[in-house]
Amino acid sequence: MSNRNLQLDSLRGVAAICVVFHHCIHIADPHLVPRVLNAPLSALSGVDIAGRALLSVFAGGMAVNLFFVLSGAVLMASLYREVRFDVWTAIRFTLRRILRIYPALIVMIAGFGLL
Repeated sequence: MSNRNLQLDSLRGVAAICVVFHHCIHIADPHLVPRVLNAPLSALSGVDIAGRALLSVFAGGMAVNLFFVLSGAVLMASLYREVRFDVWTAIRFTLRRILRIYPALIVMIAGFGLL
């Protein structure tokens, strides 16, 4: 049986999807944010009200914060599963995280460098 918390993983996935949609909204209309968030609601057209609603639902900044908070909670839960905590446990934990993240990072950097 896995020790993964599927609810936290799901919530992190929703946060990641919100960030992606938030970026898509900015790409589709770069001037939407200053136009709809700085104006009073009564001065907005129907399309701008829909854009304001989309920006509210897919709040990218809030989703990024939620993603990082949940990632920190998942890391702490992983650390709490250790039998005892000492310097060597911290080193092993850190090395496992580095070996898990950096290979993908190096491949992506090399891929974008070649592109």
